[in-house]
Amino acid sequence: MFVWEDILTDYTSGIVCVLAHSKEEAYEVMKRKSEDQEEGWFWKWALEEVINMEPKVIEKPDAVGVSGGG
Repeated sequence: MFVWEDILTDYTSGIVCVLAHSKEEAYEVMKRKSEDQEEGWFWKWALEEVINMEPKVIEKPDAVGVSGGG
């Protein structure tokens, strides 16, 4: 799983998690999601932001969390 933290920080920090075999496949998954009529807006913004960031790569059972708020 690929995890990008501290994204889309217009109000609070966001997080994106993508289950994929490689970072390139994770980008492709987000690109496909960006073409969705209802959720596409989020994935377009997320992809634009994470494209130049290194994700946290999780290869074994683990948990990731981000606290919200100001």
